[in-house]
Amino acid sequence: MTDNQSPTTSTVNGRVAAIVENQLRFSKYANKQLTKLLGEGRVVVAATPDEAIVAYLEHHRSLILMDQDVEDPKQGSDVTAEIRALDSDNTVIIIALTSSVRDIDSAAFKAAGADGLLAKGVWVEVLGECGDDLAAIVDGVAPSPKFLGYLQWHSDRLATLGG
Repeated sequence: MTDNQSPTTSTVNGRVAAIVENQLRFSKYANKQLTKLLGEGRVVVAATPDEAIVAYLEHHRSLILMDQDVEDPKQGSDVTAEIRALDSDNTVIIIALTSSVRDIDSAAFKAAGADGLLAKGVWVEVLGECGDDLAAIVDGVAPSPKFLGYLQWHSDRLATLGG
């Protein structure tokens, strides 16, 4: 499997976080780091936008990390909008990830319904600082105002840097 090939989506029972990423190297890294934050059996990797939507429909996802550059042929913001349309109760937290601050379309992700935007270089640190809140979200508890405020602060900062 090369870096551009898609990993398969694992099947996990119960509430888990999902990572939508088509680059094998980053998906393995993200899976490892998110598993450290949440524990074994709590993370699923979806390699394509269609896998992400199928995974959302088959298993309740409380947290989705969405790569902005998942082009298959949809952008991450398109997939975010599709999942948000299916999530009529607005129960899933969707965080957009980008590796290129200059190329991020933060307005498109916000319009699509993303709850936040983080750079790939800092997402582990940012979410790690929210450990208890993050675990609670994956367990289906509504995010705390503190978590949402922290995520919004980082999102605004990234949007400014990309501006």
